[in-house]
Amino acid sequence: MTIHKQIYIVAVAVLSLLFLLNTASDAALFRLHGMTAQEIFSNAKAAALANAACKGDASEIVHLVHSGADVNYRGKGGISPLICVKQRW
Repeated sequence: MTIHKQIYIVAVAVLSLLFLLNTASDAALFRLHGMTAQEIFSNAKAAALANAACKGDASEIVHLVHSGADVNYRGKGGISPLICVKQRW
């Protein structure tokens, strides 16, 4: 399986979760234990991905994944950018 196909599969899975969770709030930003995404993730794309997931911004998630954002990136405490999807569940 090519890397592009893997990225596509991950993006579709994320979008599906966001659709199912109905995350439409534009005001939501990533916060966990009082820390922002930028404080948790040293990687700017991972921080942006976490914020996009919390806002439910599917087009931004796809853009970030296609531009190289790692959905499996681990920040402080082993946190993944997709923790927002789980938190909204």
